[in-house]
Parts: sequence; structure tokens; C-alpha cells
Amino acid sequence: MSDLAKNDKAEAKNATADLKRSLAELRDEIRVRIHLGGMDLRDTFEKLEREADHLVAQVPPAATRALNDLAARLRRVAHALDGKQ
Repeated sequence: MSDLAKNDKAEAKNATADLKRSLAELRDEIRVRIHLGGMDLRDTFEKLEREADHLVAQVPPAATRALNDLAARLRRVAHALDGKQ
């Protein structure tokens, strides 16, 4: 494997790890906020959380697009909570 290919693979692995960490932090924040007052969003969040668990468990680089989509939907839930408080 060339140095360039190794570098690309390492960068993709780092980007995936960063995305996993970011999703975990966002999920933790939403969990706390739902507990504090956004109970009507619980079903939506629980569905997204199950999907996140499933995707994160299988994260090949090709799944990055799906994780980015999931992150966007989680951000919408977090934004909806902003409107509730």
C-alpha cells in the first residue's frame, strides 16, 4: 500500500472516530435535555438512538454519509428542544 493510500485510510479512520465521538456527545446532551423537560420528543429520540446504536456498531467508511444524516436529524431534535425551553 502506498504512503498516500495509507494516509487516506488513516484520515478516514480519524474522521469516523471524530464523528462517533461527536454523535455520542450530542446523544448525551439530548438525553439530559429530554429528561429535564422535552418529554414529548422522547419517542423521536429513542428511535434515532436505536438507529445510531445500529449504525455506529457497523461503521465502515461508507457509512459516514448515513452517520452524517443521523447527526443532522439529532441536531434537529436538539434544536426542537431549544424551542421548548
